[in-house]
Amino acid sequence: MLRFSPSHGSGFIHFLRKSYRSTRKLTARHRLAAHLESIKARVRAISERRNAFSLNRIDMPSTSSAAVEKWHDPRIASLYLDEADVVGIENPKRQLVSWLVEGEEKLSSISVVGMGGLGKTTLVKKVYDSHPIRRSFDAHSWVTVSKSFATAELLRVALQGFLVTANEPVPDNLQSMTEFQLIDALRNYLGRRRYVIVLDDVWNVNAWETIKYAFPDCNCGSRIIFTTRISNLAESIENTSHFYELQPLPENEAWTLFCMKAFRGEPKAVCPPELEEMSRDILRKCEGLPLAIVAIGGLLSKKKNEGLEWKKVRDCLATELKSNNDLGSLRRILQLSYDNLPYYLKQCYLYLSVFPEDHLIKRMKLIRLWIVERFVEEKQGFTMEEVAEEYLNELVNRSLIQVAEMNHFNRVKTCRVHDLMREIILLKSREESLVMIANGTRISKNEKVRRLSIHENSEEVQSDMRFPYLWSFLSFSSHHSFEHGFRNYKLLRVLNLDRAHFYSFPPELVELIHLRYLSLRWTMIRELPESIRKLKYLEILDLKGSTVSSLPTGITQLTCLRQLRHYRHSFWSSLFFPDTHGMRVPSGIGRLTSLQKLGSVELPRLPHTQRNCRSSFSLVSASRLPLCLSDPLKQIQKIKALSAESQGCREWSYFFGSRMMSFWWILFIVKVGSISTGTVDGRILVLNLKDHCTIRDPFSIASLKVPWLSLICQRRNS
Repeated sequence: MLRFSPSHGSGFIHFLRKSYRSTRKLTARHRLAAHLESIKARVRAISERRNAFSLNRIDMPSTSSAAVEKWHDPRIASLYLDEADVVGIENPKRQLVSWLVEGEEKLSSISVVGMGGLGKTTLVKKVYDSHPIRRSFDAHSWVTVSKSFATAELLRVALQGFLVTANEPVPDNLQSMTEFQLIDALRNYLGRRRYVIVLDDVWNVNAWETIKYAFPDCNCGSRIIFTTRISNLAESIENTSHFYELQPLPENEAWTLFCMKAFRGEPKAVCPPELEEMSRDILRKCEGLPLAIVAIGGLLSKKKNEGLEWKKVRDCLATELKSNNDLGSLRRILQLSYDNLPYYLKQCYLYLSVFPEDHLIKRMKLIRLWIVERFVEEKQGFTMEEVAEEYLNELVNRSLIQVAEMNHFNRVKTCRVHDLMREIILLKSREESLVMIANGTRISKNEKVRRLSIHENSEEVQSDMRFPYLWSFLSFSSHHSFEHGFRNYKLLRVLNLDRAHFYSFPPELVELIHLRYLSLRWTMIRELPESIRKLKYLEILDLKGSTVSSLPTGITQLTCLRQLRHYRHSFWSSLFFPDTHGMRVPSGIGRLTSLQKLGSVELPRLPHTQRNCRSSFSLVSASRLPLCLSDPLKQIQKIKALSAESQGCREWSYFFGSRMMSFWWILFIVKVGSISTGTVDGRILVLNLKDHCTIRDPFSIASLKVPWLSLICQRRNS
């Protein structure tokens, strides 16, 4: 059956319309085909380049832009250093050789751990090439690994290494062999041989898990050596017999290496007296890192032995790292650690640039800042603080953060960043517009600054500057003037004003309605205004060391508040008898149902006691309160740990009653008087006894049913 479409005008016009539509379709199809052909050509080119590079490398570095110059592995130079270029290597070399040659007959592994640039690869290469190792093992292979490894290529390089070092022919079909074929070939070749293989720069245990079956244990005394920047990786690898953590060079060896490189043209490589102070300043920034000493020493050897030239390098090291080709290898080695971070750690790590050079970073302050900056992802079953601490520990394990001090519970108390890694952080932070540092560099008025950190009295932050996009303002300078206030920072979410010269609360702060974090530590502020209730989104208020003695009623309207931190420092008592005091809270404090940390708080009266006791409490990270605390605080359901301070009560059971088992952590400080002990089912108890406090029956302490007990006596007037 024939069907006719309805007529749309004359036949000629209809023909023209139809022809025009067909032409448009053909043009679009032609463009699409050309575009697809262009994509195919680019894919073919990428594939060809990949195949070409796979002959020399296991992986390619990830990047978002095309590299103009040919990429080369910055670790290669570490493999070919002359013996004369290496200092302080003899003792660790001797130890590693001993572990490799001696010991049990079963297959075992040795891990060499340390941050990038410490010389792990150089050390292991010297051991690998040494006569005792060449003589003691029948087969040798070296594989350089990176985070984005390919299993088949790891096996291929390992097999090729064994064959080449033994002067045996490499199979023609090596490049086409599958993973299973490569594993079989390795197992067959190694057979009853005593072998040693180095896996250099391993980033995670998966690299080993995917290839371990290729290396049989024939009870011949075979050894596997790992070098890694990840300190806990050795614990994840089975058959690990030894763990060697490489340390920075001591000062005398670092100085010897520096002079060898910087003054190679001088007789006996001796530093001229007029440059010694400058040289030691530069060397101090290297912090015993051999790669940095060699690279910076080599750079200085090309400059005139004049103070001005060397001063430029000392003062502008970040610029030199970024632009000077002589420091390119150092920059790439250090940046490799950052580049291999998972995405959720990169911003956390770059954020460390807000802290001044050589600043000891407190764990809890860093964690609080990460959380309010929204760098920490939620994880079911964990608090945000716990997740953030995992982040910190991971950065420590990756040798990117150095632990300065541990607390009594074996957790990080303070930490720091290596000076040269800090320079890398500053560069990356500036490139990504994450943080702007005010420490002498003039800031453009039109610059879209998101985070501004004041490291010293900075005149470049001018009074007429407006930062409409500023989210975070952190001051670490006690001399910086804030006379012009914060009216220009309407979007501020984080405000850190530790040790700022304030004698009263700046009234414009309550207009910063987006604030999540406000720290006024060690300021002379005496009281908070009632208008603080306007800061509806405030999550953390830190008043430690300030002179605030009581909180206004308006504080009870800050329903988002999670942490209220405070202890009041008495000026006169600090001169003669250092002491701290809690602060008085309004009766409506129980409305702050999100509160997790509260301290120190002064409670004038405790129920269920027979005497009037003046006490101060610090309630930390919790889920419930004991019944003996005051009714307003019992409404807060998130308290799990308690720090309590008594100034006059004799019976510490008055404070806790029979429900101590609800706490995870308890700190009880007794300043005056005496205590008698009883049976307690708490998890952790610390008694901190000060002044004239005595224990009636010291032996009864041992009867406390707690897994861990620390008794700290700090008597000043005994």
